[in-house]
Amino acid sequence: MTQYLRSIHVVAVLLVLAMSLISHVHAREGESHNSPQAFHEFWGHFRSGVLAGNKEQVAAVTFFPFKTRGMLDSDPVRLHDRRSFDELFDRLLAQDSGLKKEPEPMRDLIQRTDFSQEKPVKKHNSRERIGNFVFQRIDNRWRFVMAYLDEE
Repeated sequence: MTQYLRSIHVVAVLLVLAMSLISHVHAREGESHNSPQAFHEFWGHFRSGVLAGNKEQVAAVTFFPFKTRGMLDSDPVRLHDRRSFDELFDRLLAQDSGLKKEPEPMRDLIQRTDFSQEKPVKKHNSRERIGNFVFQRIDNRWRFVMAYLDEE
């Protein structure tokens, strides 16, 4: 009988240990998801998707409805769902970044903009703009949220 009780006790202890390990792992996952994503980590993923022409990869880090607007404050904001984003994607990359005397497509700007090191972003800064593209931190994750278009 004592052998049986000892076996039950061992099983109970193992069960308690397993449960505590599982809860510890889930707690750690929650911590990493809640910690703010560094912009350079986001940028590397976004940039590689753009340079590969991978619309799925870019859309995965894009906030929908995606917004576009002309260059003037008075220009209306247009909303795009996931499907219309695919149609808009090439146009976004082909337009001039507006940062050089000579026209430079946004794709070229993205190619030459490498944040392999951590980009100095102020801790409380939740928006970044690179050329005509706007990025925003939403729920501790950076997202591509808006683009300015020449022809809007």
